[in-house]
Amino acid sequence: MRRGLKRKPKARSKANALSSRFSILIAEIRQINPELLKAPIVEMLYLKAKAGLLKPSDLKKLESFVKRIRRK
Repeated sequence: MRRGLKRKPKARSKANALSSRFSILIAEIRQINPELLKAPIVEMLYLKAKAGLLKPSDLKKLESFVKRIRRK
């Protein structure tokens, strides 16, 4: 490998994927009902995302929350 072409660490790209998926879900919640952004689960995950501590399991929780909203 040449000196200038180093691969990005996997953790960073994984974190980028998590944060982009998170922002998509937040935008979806905002579109359905902006009041739901004040829900405790959403606020907690938003703070975790801001601190950079998101995990894939957190996204699963948010996805299930969005599914529940869509059904109603």
